[in-house]
Amino acid sequence: MPGHVFRVSNPCIVGIEIVEGRLRKGYTLIDAKGGIVGSVRGIQEDKKSVEEAGKGKQVAASIDGPVFGRQLNENDELYSDVDKETVKILEGKYAAALTPGEK
Repeated sequence: MPGHVFRVSNPCIVGIEIVEGRLRKGYTLIDAKGGIVGSVRGIQEDKKSVEEAGKGKQVAASIDGPVFGRQLNENDELYSDVDKETVKILEGKYAAALTPGEK
């Protein structure tokens, strides 16, 4: 989110709006080109730590790895990195539980 950079590194802490799906602690984040940006160390909503944030939420996320202004910039779109095995499980066993956006 523009104007919501709280720390530039170690970990990078930025404001994030969840446009689709969910963000969880431990998720690896990738950029639009598929490059690894870092992993989510923690999430805060209304100054309280949470394990997960869903669609429409605006949260502060601490991300291990990137330096703001180098690997991560304002208005970057980030995605959860999901391996092929997990995708197969989600598309099969849990397909009915996923929203169209999550699919």
